[in-house]
Amino acid sequence: MAANPSKTILTYADNRYEIVNHNVLPARPLWLVPHDRMRYDYDNRSGGGWRFNPAINGKARASARLTNASKPEVYWYYPDHSTKLSDAHVQLLVGINPDLSPDKARTLLGVGLAYCNGTWGVLDKARLMGGSIITGTTSYALTQGLVDMGRLARSLVGKSLVGVKAEYQSLVSATHNILNIKTIILGDPVPSAQTVLNDITLWHWSVGVQPDGDINMWLRRGIDGNMHNVRMLNISRLPIYYRLDELYKLPDGFTPNAQWMPQS
Repeated sequence: MAANPSKTILTYADNRYEIVNHNVLPARPLWLVPHDRMRYDYDNRSGGGWRFNPAINGKARASARLTNASKPEVYWYYPDHSTKLSDAHVQLLVGINPDLSPDKARTLLGVGLAYCNGTWGVLDKARLMGGSIITGTTSYALTQGLVDMGRLARSLVGKSLVGVKAEYQSLVSATHNILNIKTIILGDPVPSAQTVLNDITLWHWSVGVQPDGDINMWLRRGIDGNMHNVRMLNISRLPIYYRLDELYKLPDGFTPNAQWMPQS
């Protein structure tokens, strides 16, 4: 039998044995960037937390309804900054879309399409799309806590006392209020395409939101003549973060497809 370098068998004098597994990592916490249908007015809710609510429009769907056409489902993250992709990172984008020709993969960086609004190859904002699966470390940011308190103060009208009290207690007791999101950082060594493809938190499917809130996949014609979904890098020049309670915590081990939404 061939040796298995990922396992070691430890034997003991009393004939007991133990199999030790190597390279078995604990499950990472994963979050989903919520789709438009999962969002509802953050300033007018009590208790926090995203819920599936197709009756109320989010910003992305409202934009789609203005033109009665699908719109890129992009959401901004912090801090606000631009990221100019190096030639190596553009080639990495090509590499994670092996079904496409290099020229077709590069069309994702077109001006005004979704990611680059101004200059080809320059991501003008820190953006992720709905359905992106992300990971990172949680922490408490005082500036975010102050923003949340201000938001609560501005939204007192029309709220029940019970709801206000519950949200206030949630804010003052919070030990973590942001997720420091893992991305490919521009100045770090460029990973291989295979490394990125093996880590669902380093890329996302490009998607659009339709006027009714349905999610459609972006498609490009591949080298085989068929239409294919397209991937985009989770990349930024600076480390990015987002409000923790505006992200959907996924059950351990669950990595849904880009169009999935909870039904309750």
